[in-house]
Amino acid sequence: RMQTEEADVNEDDTFTEYKLPGTKDVKKEGDGTTADIQTLQIPAEYRIVSVPKLDPSAYLTAVVKSSDLPVNTEINPGVYFKGIYSGQVWLDPDLTKEEIEITLGKEERINVSRKEVLRHTSNTLLKGLKVTEYGYEIRVANNSASRAEVTIKDQIPVSQNKDISVEPLEISGFELDKDAGILTQKFALEADQTDVLKLGYKVSVPKDKAIEEHH
Repeated sequence: RMQTEEADVNEDDTFTEYKLPGTKDVKKEGDGTTADIQTLQIPAEYRIVSVPKLDPSAYLTAVVKSSDLPVNTEINPGVYFKGIYSGQVWLDPDLTKEEIEITLGKEERINVSRKEVLRHTSNTLLKGLKVTEYGYEIRVANNSASRAEVTIKDQIPVSQNKDISVEPLEISGFELDKDAGILTQKFALEADQTDVLKLGYKVSVPKDKAIEEHH
C-alpha cells in the first residue's frame, strides 16, 4: 500500500481523473500497488441484526444517514472494517430514505436459532373456518465477554384476501408493522447470556379455500 496525500479530483462529462501528489516508486510485477485516493469519514451507528427466518447468522451493520453520503449516484464500493476487507456493497443514496444500512459481515459472537414449536389446525363448525395456529422460538446467545445490543427481525403473514384473516397470538416484546407484517425487537444481551423470544399467530381460512404456505 502506497502512503500518499489525498488525490486531486477532476471531473468531466465522460471521465473522472484522480491526480496523486508527488511521485512514488511502484514495484515491478507482483500484485500491483494500492493507493488511497480519497478518505471520507461518515458518522455511523453500528447494529447487530439477525433475520433468523431467512438466515440464522447475525450480521454487524453500519447505519448511515443518506444526507451524509458524499455522492448522489449509485456506487458499488468495497467495504473495509478495522482494516479488513468485508466485501462489496451496493449503495443507492436515495435521499427519500433517511437511513441506509451497510452490512459489514457476520457477527461471530452472536448465535441465533429459530424453530417451530407449534402447528395446530382445528375446524370451527359454526363459521365454516379452518384455523391453524403457529408458534416459534428464537434463541439468541451472546458468546462473548462483553454486552451486545441485538436487533431481531421476523415476519407474520399479511392477508390480501378479506375472507382470510391473520391474528397475532404471541408477539410480546416485538414491534409490529401491520402493513408489512414485520416484527422487530431490540434488546441487550449481557456477556455469555442466552435469551429466548417467542412469537405466534393464527390463520383462519374458509374450508373451501386452499392457501400456499411458505416458512
